[in-house]
Amino acid sequence: MLDASALRDYSSVVSGAVAKRKVYPRLALMRRLQGTTDIKLDVSADGNLKSLRVTRSSGFEILDEQALKMVKESMPLPALPDALRGHEFAIDIPVAFKLQD
Repeated sequence: MLDASALRDYSSVVSGAVAKRKVYPRLALMRRLQGTTDIKLDVSADGNLKSLRVTRSSGFEILDEQALKMVKESMPLPALPDALRGHEFAIDIPVAFKLQD
């Protein structure tokens, strides 16, 4: 049985690692594009990334592609906690692109 608390905590750690790679695409800034891209990461039992995909688009391809790039640039994934080792699981990460006024 997968430890839900450990999964939540690990999702936060991965989300934080991805957020550190955040760059607002220049063209999106110029066009004032905003949105949130939801990304799903499938993680293997040994802690490696099995697959990566957009589950909900921001509505703008440039933002969706940047969100995927951020995840790829944050590889390898942070070390798995003991409670998750040996389990396959998925993590959902929202990547928000929001302009400050």
